[in-house]
This record gives sequence, C-alpha cells and structure tokens, in this order.
Amino acid sequence: MKMPLFCLLVVLPTSAGAHATLRWASPPPGSTVHASPESLVLMFSEPIEARFCRVEVLNQAGAAEVVGVSRADPEDAKRLLVPVIRLNPGTYLVHWRAVSVDTHRSGGSYRFTIAP
Repeated sequence: MKMPLFCLLVVLPTSAGAHATLRWASPPPGSTVHASPESLVLMFSEPIEARFCRVEVLNQAGAAEVVGVSRADPEDAKRLLVPVIRLNPGTYLVHWRAVSVDTHRSGGSYRFTIAP
C-alpha cells in the first residue's frame, strides 16, 4: 500500500531548532551611556555554553578592545558576563557569537556609545 507523501511528512518527527537569540544587553543596543562599563552583560533566550561563546568589542577605528574571558552568570545560565577594560568615549561595535546548550550557534552585533 502506498502512502501519500504529505502523510509521511506529518508522521516524521521534527526538531526544535532553537537558537540562543540576544534578548537584551547592558549597555543596551543603540544606547548612550556616560561612563565605561566594567563589563558587558548579554542575556540570551536560552541557556548558553559560555566557554564556546565569543564577544569582540571594536572601537570607532575598527580596532579590537581588550575584553576578558566571557563567563556564564552563576545565577542565570542564559546570561553571559564579559569583563572589559576602561573604554574611552566613542561608539563601540559588539560582535557576539553564542552556542546554546543544545549546540546551536547564533550570532549578531550591536552598537552603543559612551558620551564624553
């Protein structure tokens, strides 16, 4: 007996395919702050594997700023903490790549400004 193709598609299991998306950050994307943050905080939609996440901060000239080792917040596995050195006034581009606990990869970028 032959089964129509659409019946097979209904029976086949599907995977969730979720990715860790950036929910919010501090400093917030597009914001202007009046002092250099001590760290960046990136909050994702699902728990992440901090050891596989990467964050790069570029200054207005496109040069990378020094950031410390990213780590998961011990109180929330969805939150990534990234220590930074003192940043001078200017606009910064934050590039991030995240790996969720189910090994899905995602990435993106955003800007924030430090006012003089």
